[in-house]
Amino acid sequence: MSIDLRVDISNSVITRSYSSFTEKTVGSYSSWMISDVALIEQRGFNNVFSVVQIISDPLFSIVALFSFHWSLVIVALIIGVVTV
Repeated sequence: MSIDLRVDISNSVITRSYSSFTEKTVGSYSSWMISDVALIEQRGFNNVFSVVQIISDPLFSIVALFSFHWSLVIVALIIGVVTV
């Protein structure tokens, strides 16, 4: 995802005219490629992957328990409620 983000930034810089390109410093372009992408990785991608994991872990666990026997799902839910 980070590579695709960098490719998108590169494509947007490449399509600029020379006068539009020289309006910003080289440092701002390198900041987009390095610092900003790293910040998006830390604050954006990690949160998205955490949400996916929080949703998929219980779902896969329920499917696995249900594949053994349906009553295991009920017992696990009851024990979970009691634990909470």
